[in-house]
Amino acid sequence: MKKKDNQQNKSESLPRSIWFNVPLLILVVSFVVILFVQENNIFVIQQHNNQIRELKQEIARVNDSTEYYLRKTRELNTSREELERISREQYRMKKEKEDVFITDIE
Repeated sequence: MKKKDNQQNKSESLPRSIWFNVPLLILVVSFVVILFVQENNIFVIQQHNNQIRELKQEIARVNDSTEYYLRKTRELNTSREELERISREQYRMKKEKEDVFITDIE
């Protein structure tokens, strides 16, 4: 009986708030370590999320330009007038018996 009483007295002699604060302190320290100290902390995760957002915007921009050039390629393959217009404008080609005047306006 004396042993039980001594153990109870020892546990009762320590304030209850210390036993409550030790696990809480461990939890808070663990939380801080996980969020701020580890290799994959919250700042690194935020930086990676920003990079992902930028890359998604770039992918959307590239897909738009890809669609534009595919559409232009289809136009050139199907429309003889469009092909002729571009060859006249960019490569300065002409039909037989036709005069072409080139002016450089900037």
